[in-house]
Amino acid sequence: MAAHEVHLSAFTVVAAGIFTPEIFQPKWMFSQGLLTSAVEKAAKVEAITPNVTSFSADWLRFVCLNNQIAISTTLENALPSLKDLAIGIFSSVTRSSITAIAINYEAHFEIPTQDAWHKFGHLLTPKECWKGILDSPGMRNIQMQGARSDKLGGSINVSVQPSVKMSPGKFGVYILVNDHVDKDTDLETFDAVDALTTIWKQSIDRSKNIASALMKLT
Repeated sequence: MAAHEVHLSAFTVVAAGIFTPEIFQPKWMFSQGLLTSAVEKAAKVEAITPNVTSFSADWLRFVCLNNQIAISTTLENALPSLKDLAIGIFSSVTRSSITAIAINYEAHFEIPTQDAWHKFGHLLTPKECWKGILDSPGMRNIQMQGARSDKLGGSINVSVQPSVKMSPGKFGVYILVNDHVDKDTDLETFDAVDALTTIWKQSIDRSKNIASALMKLT
C-alpha cells in the first residue's frame, strides 16, 4: 500500500429532526422509486421498530432513529445514488421535520512508520505543556471547528484520532470531516433538500481536500 493511501473511507448524509422510523423500510423506498428492485431485494434488515429502522443493501447502509437519519456508503461511485436517496427521503417528510443536516466524510490512512505516526501526533498536539502533568502523553482525539464559507448556518468540524482499523504492526490515523448545516436564525423553516443540493459538490471536494492536507503533514 502506498504511503497515505486511503485504507477505509465512507460518506454519510445525516439529518436531525423528528422522524417515524417504521416508515422507512426497503419496500417503502422501492415503492417510492428511491431504491431499485435489486437493491430492495438485497436488503439485510436488522431492525424495524417504532424507535429504529436499520438495514444494509448493496451500496448503502441506512439507520433511522426518532431524532436522526443516517445514510452512508463506502463506495465513491455510489455518491450520486446516496445524494438521490437522501433528497428523496428528505422530500418525503414535512419541511419542519428536519432541523439540520450534515455530510460526513471519514477515512483511515496508513502511515508508513511508527516514528512518522508519532511525529504527526506531536505536530497536531505538542506535548511540552503536558510535562509534569502526564507521563508519556499521547494524542487520542483532536477536534477543530471552522466557519462556513457560504451563507448557511453551521460549521465545518474536523476530528483526528489514531486509527483502530490497521492490522497488527501497522499505524494509521482516522480523520472525520463533518460538514454541518443548520437553520439560520433569520429563517422560519429549514429546507434540507435545498441545503443538501447547495453544498453537495463543494462538501465532497472540501472534505477530501482537508484530509489530504492533513496527511501531507506526516
